[in-house]
Amino acid sequence: MAIALIQARMGSSRLPGKTLMPLWQGHSVLEVLLTRLRRCRRLDGLVVATSTQDDDTAIEALCRALAVPCFRGDATDVLGRLAAASREYPACYYVRVCADNPLMAAEPLEALVDFCVARDLDFAHNNRAGSGLVDGFGAEVLSAGALRRLAQEASTPEEREHVTLHIMAHPERYRSGQLAADPDLRRPQYRLDVDYHEDLEFLRELCRRLSHERGPLWSALEIVSVLDADPDILALRRARPTTVASLGT
Repeated sequence: MAIALIQARMGSSRLPGKTLMPLWQGHSVLEVLLTRLRRCRRLDGLVVATSTQDDDTAIEALCRALAVPCFRGDATDVLGRLAAASREYPACYYVRVCADNPLMAAEPLEALVDFCVARDLDFAHNNRAGSGLVDGFGAEVLSAGALRRLAQEASTPEEREHVTLHIMAHPERYRSGQLAADPDLRRPQYRLDVDYHEDLEFLRELCRRLSHERGPLWSALEIVSVLDADPDILALRRARPTTVASLGT
């Protein structure tokens, strides 16, 4: 059994409130993501993990309207927030998803869960340098035991904020693996996260070019194919170096 824990907050130094900004046909960034995650056959449930800050009450209200469980915890201790959510919503595995990746696709996510389970790993990822996957399609999977252990062992503010940083710093302590991208989706130069206003405008334009009838449940290959056919729209993004992983909110 796997549950997705979606990190989502209204606070953002670069684009405050981006989580609930409209992305496609009036539906917000978070709503599009939740709709797409519901298509993933390897997920038995979704839980939005937001903070107890006042402005995040709007996120809780959206979750209530969409009948998606919402857990509220510490704003900066993201690891503690996710660990507490896991205690309230038990599962064998947890998929860590960041709300600033609204076009997260079911296919690479299903492959990642299968990869983690089949190899009995503590931690699996496809969102870091080397996987080759489109930035914005990737995620992380943690076993329930590994998440509990990580919450006990990670101690620095950076490790508490960025959740799996402690695992990457101590690879000998966890059974970890990186899943390489399917060749059809190997486009590390494409970035589909929302960090700045320009990024949101780019994703809005991308969504307009995708099938109206299938939206927002476009497949990963559909999205990649549109970008392959017209890579000029990538210029709408703010130019900056690609990050190693989407650490999110």
